[in-house]
Amino acid sequence: MCRSVIEWLRQAEQEIPAPIKSGSNDVQFYTVRIITIILSLILLICSCNHEVKVVSIKLDSLSESDSNTKREIDGRSFDDSFDDWIDKLAKEENPGTDIIAYKFGIFETPDYPSGYSIYLIGAKNYDSENDDWAVGFGDFKPANAYLGLPENEFKDQTWEKVQELIEQNIIRFTKTDKFKKSFLSNSKAIAVGFDDGDLAKVY
Repeated sequence: MCRSVIEWLRQAEQEIPAPIKSGSNDVQFYTVRIITIILSLILLICSCNHEVKVVSIKLDSLSESDSNTKREIDGRSFDDSFDDWIDKLAKEENPGTDIIAYKFGIFETPDYPSGYSIYLIGAKNYDSENDDWAVGFGDFKPANAYLGLPENEFKDQTWEKVQELIEQNIIRFTKTDKFKKSFLSNSKAIAVGFDDGDLAKVY
């Protein structure tokens, strides 16, 4: 569009006849040229601004498309991502038989769109009356200890609802064949809870 306006400006300038004699014709000639140039510049600016807006709209559409793609990636269910995470841990980790209890800790974090993540640790001691056995990183911490929670299920949820959903999912998992084949099945207890809250035993 900008190039078209420029070409039109050049053509218009060529079509303006030169003054035949001096005097008022010179004034009229240059007045017409100046007005033509000013109008052409206005058209040029408007056309370029239009092109910038079009490019901006296209970029915004691309960003929205990228965002939708990210939401689709983050859109995996917690069930699936949790099962895959634990399955990978079961294949890569081999905690000793002295690890008798496990904790799925929950904490808030800006590192994931949902705002929440969980982690797994193991302990050599367990006390159903005292949660101190799960303080810190325990006696066993997998190399891939953390799992970000999916945005579509956990974003903007209350902490109570977040813990409830995680508890339900882990209880579901304890009834699967994957659980029976994992080191978690050898534990005396499995608990869930926020780092600054009470633990809930789910197994």
